[in-house]
Amino acid sequence: MPGPQDVGGEPAGTIDRSEHTLTPFELSVDALVRRLVLQTNPVISIDEMRRMMETVTPLEYRSMRYYERWLRALKDLVVEKGMLTPDQIDEHIHALKTRPPPDRQIEQD
Repeated sequence: MPGPQDVGGEPAGTIDRSEHTLTPFELSVDALVRRLVLQTNPVISIDEMRRMMETVTPLEYRSMRYYERWLRALKDLVVEKGMLTPDQIDEHIHALKTRPPPDRQIEQD
């Protein structure tokens, strides 16, 4: 049975192949992937990432952007591997959302 990523032969629009500057969100997800997956002794393998991205429903898969799929896979894998619980992840997200912005004072010469 084809997974949600198997879209060959389905109608689709044009593909935007232009390069773009990564958003802060995309840069953060990319950094997580580099730290957990693309290192000498990875904590998570590329194959595990692919497997996890292919386990979502077709509707979920199509509703997520590229880096959202990566983040969803990382989240599911760190839970599956017992590295973090869903509650711990939610606590970290809440802490990030509620912390004050960094002090952006510019030093004067």
